[in-house]
Amino acid sequence: LNGQGAKSSYELYVQRSMIAQEFDALWVVQAAFNPSVFTPQARDILRDALLFQRKLRPVIPGRCPFEPLEYRSPLALPSTQRFRIFQDANHLRIRETGVAERTLTPQERDRVAHALLQSRKRTFIQLRKLLGLSDDATFNLESPKRTELRGDTTSAELSRKTAFGPRWFDLSLDQQDHVTQLLLDTEREETVVAALEEQFQLSAAQSTEAANSRLAEGYGSLSRKAILKILPHLEAGVVTYDVAAAAAGYEHSRYYQGGDLPKLPYYAEFLPHYVGTGTGERSDPLEKRYGRISNPTVHVGLNQLRAVVNAIIDKFGRPHQIVIELARDLKLSRERKREIEQQQNERQKDNERYRQLLEEAGLPPKPGNLIRIRLWEELAKSPTDRRCPYTGEMISFTRLFSPEVEVEHILPFSMTLDDSASNKTVSMRKANRDKGNRSPFGAFGHSPIGYDWEQILNRASLMPYPKRRRFAPDALAQFQTDGDFLARHLTDTAFMGRVAREYLTAVCPSNRVWSIPGRLTALLRSRWGLNTLLSDTNQKNRTDQRHHTVDAAVVAVTDRALLARISHLAARTAEEGVQRFLDGLEEPWPGFRKGLEFGLSKVVVSYKPDHATGTRLHNDTAYGLVNPSGSLDGAVEVVHLSTANFLDGDSGRGGQVS
Repeated sequence: LNGQGAKSSYELYVQRSMIAQEFDALWVVQAAFNPSVFTPQARDILRDALLFQRKLRPVIPGRCPFEPLEYRSPLALPSTQRFRIFQDANHLRIRETGVAERTLTPQERDRVAHALLQSRKRTFIQLRKLLGLSDDATFNLESPKRTELRGDTTSAELSRKTAFGPRWFDLSLDQQDHVTQLLLDTEREETVVAALEEQFQLSAAQSTEAANSRLAEGYGSLSRKAILKILPHLEAGVVTYDVAAAAAGYEHSRYYQGGDLPKLPYYAEFLPHYVGTGTGERSDPLEKRYGRISNPTVHVGLNQLRAVVNAIIDKFGRPHQIVIELARDLKLSRERKREIEQQQNERQKDNERYRQLLEEAGLPPKPGNLIRIRLWEELAKSPTDRRCPYTGEMISFTRLFSPEVEVEHILPFSMTLDDSASNKTVSMRKANRDKGNRSPFGAFGHSPIGYDWEQILNRASLMPYPKRRRFAPDALAQFQTDGDFLARHLTDTAFMGRVAREYLTAVCPSNRVWSIPGRLTALLRSRWGLNTLLSDTNQKNRTDQRHHTVDAAVVAVTDRALLARISHLAARTAEEGVQRFLDGLEEPWPGFRKGLEFGLSKVVVSYKPDHATGTRLHNDTAYGLVNPSGSLDGAVEVVHLSTANFLDGDSGRGGQVS
């Protein structure tokens, strides 16, 4: 290893082509000694076994919401880049002291768009200078977290002097898209090089440089067909995306009006903009046809919401009004806002530094790489101490991005569902495999061969506190009772609440679907003493699932006037002030609490099954002995008895059922 830190590297990196050359050289020499064994057929078999690599499973993009038969366009396509740039430029607003916020003039918009089309990015400071604005002027899209607008990264790559050069901008948009699609779709570099040489008369060196360009990953929200219809309207005037979409003949807001459907459809059918994939084939099941939200908690929650709401509609008809409780705080205090802003600024500076490191290393600045660097730095302050927590092997910056190193969950994700950065670190792939679905102590606490628990704890002590406490022997048990579990669920449910509100506009007009914050229901539960209905103290008892019924009752009696009043006070007074205000708040009506207590006694909690019926009984159990004659009588008899006992504990009746 030469060098240190981000600039360290090895003298030799073994490549597949080198293995192939070595194999060919060995074969030629050895075949001369025994040609009857070293035949061409044997060579092909062995060479294929040694060097064959399966093709990666193709990423299937989602369907376009405007053109359901078309797939979403790759982000790297120049047409997609141009669409995004004009969309950003048309949405820009200028804010100056003492002057009303205004849109850009057509001339200003064109200057901004041209600058972005010619570069990777432009900071808002550069855009102010470009438009001749004063230093105190700001843009509506500008914030401490967002200090720049992205440019055309594809054109910036392919217009380099060593690739297409200035000729790139002489190509039509169709030609630019064709070149980019060729780079995205073709696996073999030599095929790309030959095509560029033939079609665009590039030299071999230029074609090779273009073939190795770093292009944006992922897909946009629209298909190329829809983009090419909307883009001319964005370019023609300073109009927003929704206006341009309408001018192109698309109903941009058709998914947000709602209120006229008889029942809730599958959520992805109504909210395609939240879903990444879907086949669009009518014969496929709903989840496969329309896709699904990647967050499993939200996916299950929305499906359960659909079942409940549609059952209510079957019995009572479509709702006149829907109120949702969102898991979110009331308005933040000025001090809390300042703390969040400071944290965002620090995170932004770190990400800029990470991007610089990645650029120097020739790696794409995608989110996964940024996270790897953050987790790597959290191993220890000194780069020389950054080692795999379990094996102690050194992890250099270069090695961090090799297949040897993985991002892993400290406490198993399957048991905690905690995907936060506090539960992640980087480790050697082998250690992650040995650790398996266990906590660090569960896997290595007894120092199996190759691991030293005391040394593991020493390395963990260099990590931030939220990480190193997860190496404790009781970390997994403690996780079940501390706030991490709630914090994760609050994040999930906050997002689910926002999506659910939009989803419910399918059966109720959007102006009659509104929400209240979960913090408010907590204050009212405490004030009215409703927590004591399920607990000996005035604290919420989350182990009794009927607490959701109590929350629903509070939501039902909370009107918008009360919501506005408490939110207004919470933004201006300390917590004690809010509590003093609530001290004078009486029950919604006399006997409210007593009536709710009677209702809770009648509630039967319904649980969603957490597994399918095809359990180990059907998959792994020995059904029975098969006699030598091949008769299955013994096996059938055992299945009769096993299934009977499994069903109702009565072998006679159960056997008949079987």
